[in-house]
Amino acid sequence: AVEGGRYYSAIAYLIDWLGIFPEEYDSYDELGKISSLYITPDNLHITNAVVIPARKNAQDNDLIKNALINYGAVAVSHNADFDEEKYFNPVYSAQYYNGKGSANHLVCIVGWDDNYSRGNFNPFNRPEGDGAWIVKNSWGTDWGDGGYFYLSYYDTSFADKECVCYIIHNDQYTRIYQHDVGGDSKWIPESKYYASIFTADDDELIGAVGTVFNKSGREYEFTITVNDVDVYTQKGISKISGYETIKLDKVVPIKKGEVFKITFENTACVVHDLRIHPQKGKSFVSDDKKEWEDLSKVYFIAVLKAYAVPRLDTTIAS
Repeated sequence: AVEGGRYYSAIAYLIDWLGIFPEEYDSYDELGKISSLYITPDNLHITNAVVIPARKNAQDNDLIKNALINYGAVAVSHNADFDEEKYFNPVYSAQYYNGKGSANHLVCIVGWDDNYSRGNFNPFNRPEGDGAWIVKNSWGTDWGDGGYFYLSYYDTSFADKECVCYIIHNDQYTRIYQHDVGGDSKWIPESKYYASIFTADDDELIGAVGTVFNKSGREYEFTITVNDVDVYTQKGISKISGYETIKLDKVVPIKKGEVFKITFENTACVVHDLRIHPQKGKSFVSDDKKEWEDLSKVYFIAVLKAYAVPRLDTTIAS
């Protein structure tokens, strides 16, 4: 059996530093367990996850094409009914699904061909026009065309949910502070402020924060408070829709055992359906920045992280 999951579950796994690393450190298992490993010498850290909204129609492809050009491969869902009598042509490894089902399988788009002929699809069920995505599946190189296939622009299940691009800068962050681990995401539109409280694990420098935006171009502001004293504020505009890591213009020093808080002005995104128990007094939301609600009461956690950086040539907030 396959457990499956939601698109944000994959984002959470990666931005929470639960992965990714080469398979040689932890081989694939059919149960889909979270790895017993946490850190390897070759860990890759996802700094941004760009979320692309669901497609509106067969011609609504520009956002995905632009993402492929700017960021690389795009994770996308479709219905994986490869019935050779209805939807799949094994001769050309071409798939066109127009059944009643919705997407049920995640694959990876690596390119496109606007001129890919509709005649290459199943002769009993051809799309109305040319054009196809070049897609990598996860079923090994013995399937399809060396593990790849063509997916028609007119496939009715394609991208009926959000698509995601992952950006790996692999900046040398030395630690991640977070309460939001795993779960599914949810917006709380009425909450314009949210905050997370952490305790410093060591003497170090906070050099970045991370949170989720519902669109690019959104103005934001955040403040870092250490031992109840506001020590640093930064304003900006979100670059993407999705999870974004924001570098601080000046790093914030903290000492082991100190309590520091990040207060963010932005539409609140929280995680729920968690496999952990939210801690009291750690994650909050507010409509007016005056009265705050402890999210642990409703088993939510605001998506808000902090990152420590090495002590190199850095400008320190004073």
